Amino acid sequence: MVAPGKEGPRRRRSGTTVLKRWRHRWNKSAKDTLFVYQQVATCLDLAIRCTNADPVKRPDMSDIICELNKLDGNTSDVNESFAQIGDLEDMIGIEPLKTHLHFELNKQVPCSIQLSNDTEDYFAFSISTTSLRPYNIYPSIDIVPPGLRCSVTISLQPLKQAPLEEQCKEEFTVLSTRVDGSLKAMEITGDLFDEGPDRVVDKVDLTVVLDVPKLAGDW
Repeated sequence: MVAPGKEGPRRRRSGTTVLKRWRHRWNKSAKDTLFVYQQVATCLDLAIRCTNADPVKRPDMSDIICELNKLDGNTSDVNESFAQIGDLEDMIGIEPLKTHLHFELNKQVPCSIQLSNDTEDYFAFSISTTSLRPYNIYPSIDIVPPGLRCSVTISLQPLKQAPLEEQCKEEFTVLSTRVDGSLKAMEITGDLFDEGPDRVVDKVDLTVVLDVPKLAGDW
């Protein structure tokens, strides 16, 4: 049974964002790029069609199985399909998407992420977290010019008591959007990252894992 849903521009944009993020990772790994793209693109298309508001337009189980079977070892037309996403490379590259911090009592613990702009446009970004722990992000808001990189440092401020968990996962959100080259970082406001008809905002979630060493009494 296929769950009901609603297909629309927002859902399509969500699928496009997933493809863009995969494309960024493929460019970094250069492994099985074309065939893996075909697999991901097909699965995303099936997922979107399965949530169509009109049940008649949803694929039935036999159609889904048939399309998935076609992916098994089928590399035909992959080059053409992959070429169609050339225009999707319109986002800031972020590395890594997951990083670890090794906790130490009463010490600031930093890590760095790299934001790269391989496009011909200027991109503004904003990084935030809902964590209750005292993190410092610098810079939390800035602009990355075309062809350049920006290093962002995320630091956990000194704590007098260790977290109870051995691994604490913290979520950070990176928002980015195209801006005019004349815009200055100090002029960036929160509403710049509100998506609208004429503005596409890319949202990427980062995971920072806080590794807490066991104390002697915990063994």
